Amino acid sequence: MRISLIGMSGCGKTTVGKIIAKILNMEFIDIDSEIVKKHGSIDKIFSLGENLFREIETEILEEVVKKDNCVISTGGGIILKKSNRLLLKNETKVIYISRQLKDIINSTDFTDRPLLNNNEDAIYELFKNREKLYLKTAEYVLNSNNVLQDTVKNILEYINRK
Repeated sequence: MRISLIGMSGCGKTTVGKIIAKILNMEFIDIDSEIVKKHGSIDKIFSLGENLFREIETEILEEVVKKDNCVISTGGGIILKKSNRLLLKNETKVIYISRQLKDIINSTDFTDRPLLNNNEDAIYELFKNREKLYLKTAEYVLNSNNVLQDTVKNILEYINRK
């Protein structure tokens, strides 16, 4: 089984993913971390263009969905490419962690998020462009209430029903 977590930067994909993976005795894979391991800093890649970053992101996604028994934390923009959405839907159980933008803004350091560039207003524009794609891609939408234990419990309950 492969579980992928999608959603905006700061929604908790990595934190929740690590916990879910540990509980289910699965490998945890963070797409952004894999990009950094193989290609260097995300800021550096973005300085060469977002299209290059998206190509690398797709390359890494194609590699990790071949693994079994893993929880995959994706980057917030992975759903922008139709091929990525299809790959996620066809190869993984896709869970969208939806979190209020005001909560993301209050708890997230945006200095290392290239598309936000320390501009909190940019998150609203990104969300507007991405929300429909998150909803279209996910098989389960979890409305996070900002209580980590609740988020984990709800995801585990969903997985156990499948």
